[in-house]
Amino acid sequence: MIRKFNYTGRKKIEKSNIHIRLIRDTTPYPYFDMKISISPEDFPEDSELFVEAYDRTSFMRFKCGTLKNPQYPEDRHLTEIHSTDSIMFRVKIVDPSAQHGKILGVADRISSVGESQEDTKHITLLPVTYDDIGKEIWKLDFRDTGPVLVLNNKIESVPVTELVRSNELFFSLVYPPVLREILVRILVIDDAFEEEDPEAWQNLWLAFVESLQDVPKITGTYEFENSSSNQDYFLKWIDSDVIPAFCRKYSVKEKFETDIGRL
Repeated sequence: MIRKFNYTGRKKIEKSNIHIRLIRDTTPYPYFDMKISISPEDFPEDSELFVEAYDRTSFMRFKCGTLKNPQYPEDRHLTEIHSTDSIMFRVKIVDPSAQHGKILGVADRISSVGESQEDTKHITLLPVTYDDIGKEIWKLDFRDTGPVLVLNNKIESVPVTELVRSNELFFSLVYPPVLREILVRILVIDDAFEEEDPEAWQNLWLAFVESLQDVPKITGTYEFENSSSNQDYFLKWIDSDVIPAFCRKYSVKEKFETDIGRL
């Protein structure tokens, strides 16, 4: 496994110290609330705090006071973000005394949580967005922040946003191959990520599949540490262990049979 190293000297801000919540009101755009807990020993108290919201094609930055005295803008609506279904956040701590504002610490690829208590326990591993993708129904788009499921927004016969939320036929036909493609990308095609970062999107996906019942763990094994020579091992693990376990946990066959019987 190829490891990445940090040569910038920036400190890593633990994502567990940052909680961002998306809230919807009567406007067309959601806004965010944030709680951040950082020890004053880690950074100077007068360090400036910035929050950045982004998706693949849009970006917004909010100046939020200092670590000692956070002051969030009154208007935090994400009016410039094109797709709030795949939104991510980045938090930066900046030294205002340095030329051009030296970045002292950063936390990236932060997912927001919803308003309910159940939502706050959920990390969105697979954001969904909508685009014109020609004659395709769906495809995976791999970005720096992880995979995004793209649905064709030109489908007119069904409400495409409801396919992901409630259509069990769509789930049973799409999500197993999506999971297979993601794991092949991590373990066979890319073979490079921040292995020591538990919040790296690759590690989050591997932790998810290793939590499935009867799936043997591969992280930390000899095969994992020497992944470039064990691609067949990973492919067999994906097809023989992970996908069947996923289908059992989420009753994929039963979902298909139930929904196809309604047609």
